[in-house]
Amino acid sequence: MGIDTDIEIKYFQTQQTAINKYHLPQNTKPCVCLLLSKSREEGETIGRAKAGLIIATDLRNNSETEEQIKKRLDIWNRQNLPPLPQKEIKGILKSIYKSDFKGNYQYNFSCRGKYTELLQLEGACIGKELCNYFRDNYANKGYKTPPINYITTAWQYVLTPREQLLLFYVIPQLERLKKVYPGHTLCTTYRELHKHTGINQSEFKEILQALKNYGLINYTPGLQRLWEHKGTEIKRIIPPPNIPGEFIDKPKEFKQTIKKQRGKNGKDTTNIIPGQRNQSTAEA
Repeated sequence: MGIDTDIEIKYFQTQQTAINKYHLPQNTKPCVCLLLSKSREEGETIGRAKAGLIIATDLRNNSETEEQIKKRLDIWNRQNLPPLPQKEIKGILKSIYKSDFKGNYQYNFSCRGKYTELLQLEGACIGKELCNYFRDNYANKGYKTPPINYITTAWQYVLTPREQLLLFYVIPQLERLKKVYPGHTLCTTYRELHKHTGINQSEFKEILQALKNYGLINYTPGLQRLWEHKGTEIKRIIPPPNIPGEFIDKPKEFKQTIKKQRGKNGKDTTNIIPGQRNQSTAEA
């Protein structure tokens, strides 16, 4: 079925208007933008509280803070007829952080969830033909994650302990928590990474840049200013690339070489392996 250009332009304009008005991340779902763009009355197919929960859930998955989510909900709520009481807004904020017994968020609204049909009936779902989010996340119905094993490819000999912690454990956990397929873009913040690792927030830029230089992830730093807020975007490269053979066959010689190339001030002066400068300190 062909796509009507006028309809596509209309949806795009509505989406960009909502993104600009609420200072949303560019990867905000089109249906969430449409929900934010329309005033809601009592008794609609998707009521004010349910719409607010869908909106807040997506903002949470884009790593907006609770304060930022509340500000956006308050702006959206003013156009509702009548607006939701503040106690219901607080209830929404409390609900989106509830976890199930596996530690995953209890509320997540996917393109295959039970509310998709309601969104379609109301015209908030633009359809899979137009939706970039659907194409990126659900187009391959039989999608299976390729085997991922960093240990068998010997990356533990190259990465620092902090780089291993982030790549081997924390990023996969956030993918599961936010219902993001491995290999798809993950939107997060340094604050959220700190929460899961205990690593100082100021160090994540260096760690993530090192992983990017290795070819293990794609990484785009976020913007911290509220009026142009954009989460940090991380995308794992799957399957992971192999490291050079000499680092697998002779890890001891490699480590000795790194130590020899350190300057008098104790800093690593080599550019052979980005991010390796903390390796000797970590092994001491």
